[in-house]
Amino acid sequence: MWKKSLISLLLAGGLVSCTVKEDRAGCPCRLSVLIEDGRQEKAPVTYAVGGAEPVLEERFSAGALLRADDCEIPKGLWDSYAYSGLSTGRLEGTVARIPAGLPSDPLYAGAAPLDATGEEATSRIGLHKQYAAVTLDLREYLPTAEGLQLFASGNVCGLDLARLAPVEGTFACALEPVEDRVFRFLAPRQRDDSLELQVLTGGELDHTLPLGKAMAAAGYDWTAPDLADITLALTLISLDFGVEVVGWDEIAVE
Repeated sequence: MWKKSLISLLLAGGLVSCTVKEDRAGCPCRLSVLIEDGRQEKAPVTYAVGGAEPVLEERFSAGALLRADDCEIPKGLWDSYAYSGLSTGRLEGTVARIPAGLPSDPLYAGAAPLDATGEEATSRIGLHKQYAAVTLDLREYLPTAEGLQLFASGNVCGLDLARLAPVEGTFACALEPVEDRVFRFLAPRQRDDSLELQVLTGGELDHTLPLGKAMAAAGYDWTAPDLADITLALTLISLDFGVEVVGWDEIAVE
């Protein structure tokens, strides 16, 4: 009697299992996930398969082994992606969007197409640096930072995580002072060289400088897998302003 009741319960619950003798077309794909993170300072990582509504989402705590075995997803061709560092930004579907008035998060992300049409599949994704720390050195430009405000603006407001593609939209944020007459902001991966710098003194706009063009002239590469940090010096020559690239730090994540 109890055996009959157990069988009835399993059938009523809709549990599905497949054997080698059965048609496995409707069976899930067994997925193994491996995330490669070369950062020294570890942070939580999220992995997802699918689009705006993922069919699988795995979260790994900081310092945890970035591996998951025996996951199951529907068979098919999928987008797969992983990201870390999203804090003030908003996740809208697969887009990590930067709120108005804020800089980029220190975002790391990776993506790869996933062929899960067979019985088993492996997803291996490396995290890459998707932001640049841009530092402005004004010590040759101004004797004091009193009354000085700096703002950065551009036309990229986020990143499509599934494609690692910059998302068009309004970006604007204030630069934060890191020391006397030295300021910094985090810029998201760019589509072009349209980044600008607004210099205000006493609340009034003094100059708008083509920050993106200066970076491009110095050979900065927004298409690099891992974006480098860069420092620029702002100088005053007669009545004209100049931007000099002091250098940047190459990023290598293995």
